[in-house]
Amino acid sequence: MLLERMQASDAEFIECCQQAGLIGTSQSCPSGCGAMRLVCCTAGAGGGGGHWKCLGCGAYRALGTGTWIYETSPLLGLKPAVLTLYFWTWGYPVVAVCHEAEAPPSLVVPLYARCSRVCSDYFRNEVSNVGGPGESVELVRFETPGGLIVLGGMELRSKMNPVFFRVLPARPSRDDVISAIVDNVASGTTIHCGKDIMETLGLVGTDYLQKMWKLYLEPKQNESALIKSTWEEYEVSLPPGTSPRYTPKSLDEFLFRKRMAASRDPFLYFLAIVSTIYPAV
Repeated sequence: MLLERMQASDAEFIECCQQAGLIGTSQSCPSGCGAMRLVCCTAGAGGGGGHWKCLGCGAYRALGTGTWIYETSPLLGLKPAVLTLYFWTWGYPVVAVCHEAEAPPSLVVPLYARCSRVCSDYFRNEVSNVGGPGESVELVRFETPGGLIVLGGMELRSKMNPVFFRVLPARPSRDDVISAIVDNVASGTTIHCGKDIMETLGLVGTDYLQKMWKLYLEPKQNESALIKSTWEEYEVSLPPGTSPRYTPKSLDEFLFRKRMAASRDPFLYFLAIVSTIYPAV
């Protein structure tokens, strides 16, 4: 719908961006006169232009004021910005985006880089947590060929099968495992895990998770191979010669793209995450 509206009038396109949460629906005059009025115009790169105007003192504010897009690349027009977001969700190279959006790399590259940062911000926000009341999550701890100790979790009954990973210290403590769990699993979840994780947590850890976070642990004998295979898929996705083989940034983007790909519409999924983490003001 949003991309279709790019062919419509600027007013319709801007309204659709507001509905998607990319830009605000109102602005207040910086001089305190009150609410400002949205004025649409075709000025600006690629159209989709407009600004906020105070009917009292005549002050102007940029259309994207208070949005992460404007903060990142204030000179990029709204339509080129939306095209940039769309192409990033599908993994297009920057040169292709610049051609299609008719915008220079100096405006596109910062927004592309910010999209990658969205992935890390997403996994540091509770909106990314797996599980929830009545849901089940499997936890697995394993060592990679490179010697990393990884705690992985997967939601069992979700069609998306969202997965998270946390790289632990070489000798993870009870607190390390607890932090990894509460940072990634929603309250009310039943957690199935192996004997090794149960032993690390002990009665103190399991009681703490149950009483303080309403996370209920149950021992499990057989581990799913899907969690480990997802990590292997991540390592295979890295360009040859990449060193180090693991970085938090590359893992966050890999997992985020996995969740996007499992959604009905990756672009709309991305916009929903952006509007949740960075609400337009």
